[in-house]
Amino acid sequence: MKLAIGLLQLLLCLLSGWLLAQTVLAFWHSPNAELQGPQASVEPTSPLLTQSLLVEYWQPRDISRKPPSDSLPTTQLPLRWLGQLREQQLAQSIVVLGYGNERLVLGQGDRLAPGIRLERIDSQGLIIDNNGRLERFAWPQLQPLAGVRRLDG
Repeated sequence: MKLAIGLLQLLLCLLSGWLLAQTVLAFWHSPNAELQGPQASVEPTSPLLTQSLLVEYWQPRDISRKPPSDSLPTTQLPLRWLGQLREQQLAQSIVVLGYGNERLVLGQGDRLAPGIRLERIDSQGLIIDNNGRLERFAWPQLQPLAGVRRLDG
């Protein structure tokens, strides 16, 4: 009986190792690698089916879109500044925004909501991709210090 259990455990170990190796090999090869053999001519059966699976999760980037200019419209989204961590390279900055009842910590390229993405961070503020339309959310005005208080005394 112990021998049968040991053999079963060995078989399960070998099977899980083989499955792990196949998974690593599948991820190792790039998705653009050319297929060889009979699978090379396989095409999706229905483009509507494959597109509908990714409707709210992925939209192709429009490469032909021009870089944003200084004349972007101000966003009408209900955003509030809660905080910011500016880096010398502004693209690596982090902002904390209030959107509705949520508090979001965002970096360049992060998603605020379905269809709304933080496109870029520049010297004038944030550039937001609102369903394909670029909008600007300016940096907040610096508040002057109202007073100075010693923390050690």
